[in-house]
Parts: sequence; structure tokens; C-alpha cells
Amino acid sequence: MPLLRQRALLRAVCALFAASALHAQASAPAAERYDVLIRGGRVFDGSGNPWLRADVGIRGDRIVAVGNLRGATAASVLNADGLFVAPGFIDTHSHAGGALETPALSGAKQLLAQGLTTVFVNPDGGGPTDLAAQRRKLEQNPLGVNVALMVPHGAVRSAVIGADDRAPTADELRRMEAMVQKGMDDGAFAFSSGPFYAPGSFSKTDELVALGRVGAKYGAPYQSHIRDESDYTIGLLAAVEEVITVARDAGTRGVVTHIKALGPNVWGFSAAIVQRIDRARTEGVEVFADQYPYDASSTSLAAALLPRWAQAGGTAALRTRLANPAERAKIVAEMKENLARLSVLNRTGATNVRATLRMLRFDYNADEEVKLRYYAAGLGIDFEVLRIGPFLELSREEVLFRRSVQPICRTCTWSRRPSTQVDRALLGQAFSAHIGEPVMDRIERLSGPLESYPRTAEGHIVEKHLA
Repeated sequence: MPLLRQRALLRAVCALFAASALHAQASAPAAERYDVLIRGGRVFDGSGNPWLRADVGIRGDRIVAVGNLRGATAASVLNADGLFVAPGFIDTHSHAGGALETPALSGAKQLLAQGLTTVFVNPDGGGPTDLAAQRRKLEQNPLGVNVALMVPHGAVRSAVIGADDRAPTADELRRMEAMVQKGMDDGAFAFSSGPFYAPGSFSKTDELVALGRVGAKYGAPYQSHIRDESDYTIGLLAAVEEVITVARDAGTRGVVTHIKALGPNVWGFSAAIVQRIDRARTEGVEVFADQYPYDASSTSLAAALLPRWAQAGGTAALRTRLANPAERAKIVAEMKENLARLSVLNRTGATNVRATLRMLRFDYNADEEVKLRYYAAGLGIDFEVLRIGPFLELSREEVLFRRSVQPICRTCTWSRRPSTQVDRALLGQAFSAHIGEPVMDRIERLSGPLESYPRTAEGHIVEKHLA
């Protein structure tokens, strides 16, 4: 399946499906034969209309009829009675870009199994800056899904300024604008940012506006993992307002991606977020939000816990700060504050923040500190650094799983008491885009399988085994 290039193609997908539905009922002779016939489903045609009961006839790779196809036959007939039939879903925030470049995963079976047929990659301001080269890599193997590329702000900033915590010079800003324009010329659909993450966090709003204007000339929206989904820095509401400001001042569409209220300190802010977006839209600003359908989030431990000032200058500078006792103590103190910010300890009596592997293969009954000691032993990382936060060697691969999210929902009430159980099947879907070798496999190669470690009667790993 070829990589999508034309922005209009995305808009045409739903329109084409809708046109097929309108053509449907009277167009199929009784003796019509199809390759695939989906019978009796509740069809969503992509136009926004309520579902309609219809059959769907497919020939080759095209939907050729939608409607009452009662007399038709097909090589393969699927009974969709009681089920919904819809155009493929579009994942507007996917981290599967790198995996889709590999022969083993380019078919995207994990994504197709979730109904996804189009993904937007390079979200959060991360990804390659050379989109032409990225496209070539993606096209080396047959793709199972359509792929839309975004220009990543953090990567652009890093290429020009590095990890410095400062504003760009006039010349540097021009170079960044040129890189964004080059990405748009190479077929980008959007401009993504992640001012929550370093080095994007070192940018100011005016920088995002300037670069957003470049994308606006191409009709490319501005998608942002906002600067603060909790109360780390400027606060959740101010971070949403920043996206609105960029959309207004850059003359583009703004998208608050995976919108949420993260952590107990901002639970209850949902209505205020919706009110600000509604007000901006009333004023003529095109601003939107996307949201995933589960009450959890994930990110690297470094992103969740390390203060951004400690990350200025990159990993080498961070190591130097950690080697300084005074700076290390300050970093540790702020990391503990950030951990408390994400914890629900004060609300439920037990923390819900867990350091986990991608596929969540740790036993949840095991003592958390013991798990981290095991982790440290397997990876050869200093436990005293590990237990307060940064997996310096693997910070891009680890996830911090948190059931502390309050979704933004108009039509539902949401309990402030998070679930104490983890649905592994659901999380398997949630993390399926993070395709690659689970870090647990690497640990097992280094120190043996987790199952081989002796345990107490309660199921805890025997800590002395980790010495």
C-alpha cells in the first residue's frame, strides 16, 4: 500500500465511502457477484450520519456497492449482523513510524487488528527531520497502513540549537523555518510539537507561532503534546491556552493531542478545558482535541520525573549534574515532587504509579522497590539513581504507566478513584504502537528470566537474589 502524499486524500477517504453509500441500494443487480460481501452490518459511511443497516460489496481493493445486496453472491461472505462496519480508523498520534520501516513490522498487523488503516507519525515533536529520507525507508517494504508524516518541532530545534535552554537567534529561527518548509515540501501533513519534553520545553510560544505559520501556508495543522498536562510548570489550563494562541496567531488549526487531566492535582479541570476550547471556537479559532479511550498514560521515566533544567545541555550535562552532590540533591528533591504529583497516594492510600515494561510483564503483587532493584541489577544501572527516576541508558524505551488520568468527556461522569487492577489486554492495545523488542527480553538475556527468580510465599521476588 503506498505512502499517502496528498493531504486531500485523507479528506477524500470518508467522502468516497459516503458516495458509495448513496450509490448503493439501486445500483446492484440481483445477480451481482463480489469478492467479499459483508452482510447486515450497521454501516457508518464516514459522513457523520447515524449508522444505516446495509450490505457492503467489495471487489479487489475497492468498495463498489453499499446497500441492499440481497441477491448478490461473493467468494467470501461475512455475517456482520449486530456488528458495526466503518471506514478504517485514523490514528492521529502514532509512535509506530520507526517500526513500520522494518520488514518484520511494515505490514502493521498490530494496527490493522485495531481497525487502524491510517497513522500520523512523528508526534510530540519527535522523529526525523528529513521526511524525504523517512519516506524512502517506509517505502522499502510494503506498508499495511497509510502513513502521514508530521514535521517534528523538537527534532528541528535540536538540529539547530541542540539541547540548549534558550531562545533561537534570528538566524537560527530562519534555519528552523526553512527546515519546517522543507518538511512540508516533502509531503508533511502537519507540524507537531511537544513542549512538555526537552528540548521542545526550552521553546517559547512565539517560536511555536513562527514555525506554525510556515505549516499554515500549506494547510498543515499544529498538533501539540501540550507544555503541561498537570501542574509541572505553567499548569494545564495555560498549556491549553498556548495551543489556542498558536492556532490564532499562526492562522492554523490547533490540536491538543491526547487531551487529559493528569494527576489528582488537576482532576476536575476537564470542564474548564472544554470551556476554553469552545470559547476559542466561538471566536473563530480552529482548535480541536483528540483523546484515547483509556484512563491511563505512558511516557519515559526521565520525561515524567526529571526537571527540565536538569536536562538542558543533553545527557552528558545531566550526568555531570548528577555527579555534583548539591545538584544531585536538588534533582532528587524535584523528582520526588514530580512523583508525588502523579501519585494518588493521598486519595486512595496506595500509589498508582508503577515503573513497568512495555508489555507489562512484571507481577503487580511484587514489591515495587524490589522490582526496581531487579531492574537495576539486570540493566547495570545505579539503583540509587534508578529508584528516583531516570533510566539514563533506556529512557526512550521505558514507560511510566499511570492510572491517574481524568479523561475529558462531555457526556460521562468519571470516577476520581482510579482502578486498582490493570487490564492487560487493553494495555496490550495501548502499547501496540510501541513496536520493538520488549526491554524485558533484554533483561532476561542479561540476568535470566523473571520466572527463575526465587520468591516469597506472597509471590515477591527474594531481594537477596538481586544483590
